[in-house]
Amino acid sequence: MKKRTHNKNISCPICSNTTIKVKKLDSPYIIDRLALHFNTQVDKNLNIVDYELLKCTECSFEFSYPQIAGSGAFYNWITSQTGYYPKIRWEFSKVLDLLANEKKGVKLLDVGCGDGQFFDQIVKKKNTKIDFYGLDPTIGSIEMCIDKGYKVYCMDIKEFKINNKNTLFDAVTLYHVLEHIANPKEFIEELLSLLNPNGSIYISTPYSPMDFELDWFDVLNHPPHHFGRWNLKSYKKLAEVLGLKIEVFMPLPGKLLVSAIQSFMFSIYGNLGKGEKKTIIKSIIKTPFKFLTHLWKQSQRDKIMGKRAANVILAKFTK
Repeated sequence: MKKRTHNKNISCPICSNTTIKVKKLDSPYIIDRLALHFNTQVDKNLNIVDYELLKCTECSFEFSYPQIAGSGAFYNWITSQTGYYPKIRWEFSKVLDLLANEKKGVKLLDVGCGDGQFFDQIVKKKNTKIDFYGLDPTIGSIEMCIDKGYKVYCMDIKEFKINNKNTLFDAVTLYHVLEHIANPKEFIEELLSLLNPNGSIYISTPYSPMDFELDWFDVLNHPPHHFGRWNLKSYKKLAEVLGLKIEVFMPLPGKLLVSAIQSFMFSIYGNLGKGEKKTIIKSIIKTPFKFLTHLWKQSQRDKIMGKRAANVILAKFTK
């Protein structure tokens, strides 16, 4: 096993502790995996650089270095890929359930609103109590929101604050946004300044590593797409550093056997399918030890509230 080396000069962006190098990610490898994932040719003008994946020795947060985010061209390309935006997320309904307990109207800002899937759910549920607004830096996504009649802005947090002074919200939501941010602590501090005194920030991200990542490299959960890989320990440390209260929510995880089969098949075929029953049985018979290894590793997955961790986590932060 290759020895992991400490990076004395690169500290954790959450808690400033020391880090170790997990892996190196060269740009040709990233481009190759993107092409394989989407089954298409990757635009040569996306300005993808070489990265290293580092891990904090204190809070176990994994992050990318250098902290160079994907370019505008990269996000315009990737958001145009078929199936990039999911039509529904578990956390949409969970947040709406939590907001339903509010006795008064809720003014809400969705940061990284994408093409407005969360807003679609608000409209579908006919929740007139929520006055919602959205921010997203990708013009194509904003145009889709505008076509639906949503109140959205194509700008970042700093620009929004300059143009909307003294505008505060009861709730700020970030669905699968924080993992795209190179400086998460400073980013959350910016969001806190947009909250009413009793307001809350709701953040969801993948729970990394996701259960199908055991032997398979998920290019979408690595740079330049994702900068941070979040887990319960790193979320709790973020709350501690910022002096915030935190509540954590998670859907029910997949069944152990199902997760083991999925990660086993991903390790052989990637995300290209091959999930037919006959193919699964033949693959297990051919390499039974490999499958049993996946089954054991899945049983050792982080436990959250007494259950195996799901692939998504929702955290509620309050002052």
